[in-house]
Amino acid sequence: MTEEAIQFMAQTIESNVRDIEGNLTQILARAGDEIATLEFVKSFFGVRDRGATRKVAPKRIVGEVGHFYQCKHGELIGPRRTAKLALARQVAMYLLRKELSLSLLAVAVILGRKDHTTVIHAVDKISRQFSTNLGLRKEILAIRERIYG
Repeated sequence: MTEEAIQFMAQTIESNVRDIEGNLTQILARAGDEIATLEFVKSFFGVRDRGATRKVAPKRIVGEVGHFYQCKHGELIGPRRTAKLALARQVAMYLLRKELSLSLLAVAVILGRKDHTTVIHAVDKISRQFSTNLGLRKEILAIRERIYG
């Protein structure tokens, strides 16, 4: 691995050294005989180059998250807290913050939450899980692909 790739990986994984070790093993296995460059590691973690992405409407992100998790818009902004709806809301909050750099309050308003602290919790939780949960990472990458088509 290149030095930049190692530094990026260490900064991206927020949980613990075991998660770093597990991701390192996966990256090296995927790279095979090739050198794992910064671009390769960024692609592994689903990080897009900010200059390459075009702006999308928040409604599009919320709509694609709802479609992916099979939730109606009214359910996403409603009061119900089933596990499926909570995950969909948290992913929507994460994507609104990461993709559009919206303020915490703006994200809360879009998703019908009372204040910004719910958004802080959701973004932190999904950020931690994104680096360690391969299934969730694939789901978020699939949603991003649908958003940017």
